[in-house]
Amino acid sequence: MSIKRLMLAIVFTFSVGIVAMQELKAEVTPFPNGISSFGMTIIPGVGSEVYSGNVWFVDSGDPNGSDNPHEPGNRLEPFKTLDAAVSRSGVVSGANNRDVIYVLSGHAETVSGSGDSVGLDLDVAGLTIIALGSGADQPAITISGSTNTNDLDVDAPSITLVNMLFVAGSATGALDVNAAHFSMINCTTRDANFALGSDETNDACPTNWIVTDANADNFLLANHTHFGTGTSGGVVQDGATAITAPSTFIQLIGSDDSIIRGGSFYGNFHASVLQGTVTDSLRVSIYGTSDSPMFLWQESSSADTVATLTAGSTGKIGPNVYIRVARDLFNGLQIIPATNSAYHLFDPVKIVNANSERSTDTLHTKSILQD
Repeated sequence: MSIKRLMLAIVFTFSVGIVAMQELKAEVTPFPNGISSFGMTIIPGVGSEVYSGNVWFVDSGDPNGSDNPHEPGNRLEPFKTLDAAVSRSGVVSGANNRDVIYVLSGHAETVSGSGDSVGLDLDVAGLTIIALGSGADQPAITISGSTNTNDLDVDAPSITLVNMLFVAGSATGALDVNAAHFSMINCTTRDANFALGSDETNDACPTNWIVTDANADNFLLANHTHFGTGTSGGVVQDGATAITAPSTFIQLIGSDDSIIRGGSFYGNFHASVLQGTVTDSLRVSIYGTSDSPMFLWQESSSADTVATLTAGSTGKIGPNVYIRVARDLFNGLQIIPATNSAYHLFDPVKIVNANSERSTDTLHTKSILQD
């Protein structure tokens, strides 16, 4: 090869390298593999949290993405599904390694089975899953409405979900929580037919959105938003599709020390917005803060209940809880069971009924607080 050809080859190779580096900088940061300090990866956290584990990325829309278990799962070659990222974290890191999974803006994923089969199973302890994006770009997981057994399972402790959108159809329990210290922070849930507005010809709504069992102590739901259906309770016919309104949003079955803090919950519920059933749940706290009050909107025209708990359950409701019930019948409002002397109300807890009326304080007499 002549010297001239050699020089041209070197110039060409150098130029291609510069272009590739510029494209890389445009897509990620000058540090595509991250930076670390004292052996820990430095990444944006949630509050004051520090993460010492591996970092994984998920993006269904990335043409370079793949669920191949041998792929790196980094920002340039992300996983296509959250399920693949969770599985990879379990294989590479194991439990309680404090791994973080970033779900990138615009990600969309469908769960078409139960969590422990072909659905989505969060079964690696200590994971933090952070969804990036807002509005139409908020990462969304749709739980298919083809069968009521489809769900997302939480089967390992100390898992945190941040800023994720969940859309569900006819699941019996769309989010099935079976492990302790599970947290959902700034997440959103939406009935499948809510997005269609008054038409409402899509799948039915979940019977219960979130169900916890006796293994799910220390459950935290913070600053949550729920967009429920306005459809009347029971099964109704809308066009050619039957739609069922949910029984309740959260069903606590024996899970102690649960906290439901702040947020907005709207829907037409058969029973109540928040419900404890079958087994007593101890020290349950339902409240808002001055920065993040709690709004409970029961759209049912026949049921006035916003919160029910078994007689042996204990805890508190309030302060900063604001309730709206559709039926204009104040004495029918039920907040706590009459037989439960260990549950307490803390002001302000305010209630409004008919349209254009101003809210009033709850009266601290049990005869007013339930049917």
